[in-house]
Amino acid sequence: MAITAIGFVLSAGLFAQTAAFDVATIKLSAPEQRGSTLYTDVGGKLSLEYMTLKDLIGFAWDVRDFQISGGPKWIDSTHYDVNAKSQTAAGLLQLRPMVQPLLAERFHLAIHKGTKDLVYYALTIGKNEPKLTPSQTPSPQLHGHGGELIGQGISISLLTGKVAEELGRPVLDHTGLTGKYDINLRWTPDDGEQKTDPSRPSLFTAVQEQLGLKLESQKGPVEILIVDRAERPSEN
Repeated sequence: MAITAIGFVLSAGLFAQTAAFDVATIKLSAPEQRGSTLYTDVGGKLSLEYMTLKDLIGFAWDVRDFQISGGPKWIDSTHYDVNAKSQTAAGLLQLRPMVQPLLAERFHLAIHKGTKDLVYYALTIGKNEPKLTPSQTPSPQLHGHGGELIGQGISISLLTGKVAEELGRPVLDHTGLTGKYDINLRWTPDDGEQKTDPSRPSLFTAVQEQLGLKLESQKGPVEILIVDRAERPSEN
């Protein structure tokens, strides 16, 4: 137990100082389950399904997969369902940091920050004003497949995460935009997925024409999280 305490203290600066969830369970996902899902509501409910510990770290610290390094191999292969409830917090912005101490407690997680030189795409504002619609949706909703990305109440951070998945390369937010937006992005995928409308532009062109943003290739230091320790949680 002493080792656990030391690991937590060394990494304590990375864990948000927030109130704990009133109720929280972490269980192994069902073997037949597929596809990660995220749900929050204004009543303080948080549901994260079919997520690896690496996914959960990415959610809790709002970083992408490429920004997480280290740890045992199972953190990227074993899937969990997390269901939590808070009576004092609601919505993504308040609930997200509360997952950090939850992971520290249940997984005995210890991490520290580092940097790594990577080739990445910087998402910037184009020549003119962004073509983004401010959202009135209280909780974020995001889905997409085969050249479509549709979302309500989406931060630029969530957008860059999905674009990074499509491109297979890191995408960093250099826009300075802090609002929540409704997004309807359509393009022609070039990875063999179904092409429902071949007249659609490439993802790069779609981002520029439909969102008023731009993807630029760059190389430089990217902040990463390094997992020093993680243990499988007991069933609860």
